Amino acid sequence: MKLGLMEIIKQDKYILGLPNLLSFSRLLLLPLICYAITLEPAAGGGLALVLLALSFVTDFFDGYVARRRNQFSELGRILDPIMDKLNVAAIMLFLTAYRDLPCWYVAIVIGRDLAILVLSLWVIKTKRHVPQSNLIGKVALVVFLIVIVAYILDLKPYNYIAMAISVALVPITLIRYILVYARNGESSGSTS
Repeated sequence: MKLGLMEIIKQDKYILGLPNLLSFSRLLLLPLICYAITLEPAAGGGLALVLLALSFVTDFFDGYVARRRNQFSELGRILDPIMDKLNVAAIMLFLTAYRDLPCWYVAIVIGRDLAILVLSLWVIKTKRHVPQSNLIGKVALVVFLIVIVAYILDLKPYNYIAMAISVALVPITLIRYILVYARNGESSGSTS
């Protein structure tokens, strides 16, 4: 019997485990990071970086704790990449408003993330399997974070260099996700 997304989550025995709580904590940090970006760069830049570092640490530890305690969760597989994409999108929108990050760049990043989200939902719906993130996606996230840090600190010309590298990664990561998800679509749909 194939289960829908809500049934998969309901049957998740680690739904309120520490890894998922760490993932949710990033949602609590997001408004603080965005507020820090609205401050003058001298005052807000340092605060934004500290909060961003704390968010990044919780992102690392949610996976670490899940592996260490063997608390793998279907909700965690969904929550972690959504929190990543939500954080990147919100922070980049604030950087567009307060630190001159180009709108076209933010549109490309958010468009990529929306395409990946739609593909993920397709895999979940058709195969009742929650796809895992892959290494190239994690690399892209790190490059997006470098762009964010470079714009928070106004590190010209490095912010432009980081942005150019991340723009080059967008089609590569999108094609990689399409290939992986197409393979998942053809597979047996196990939740391994």
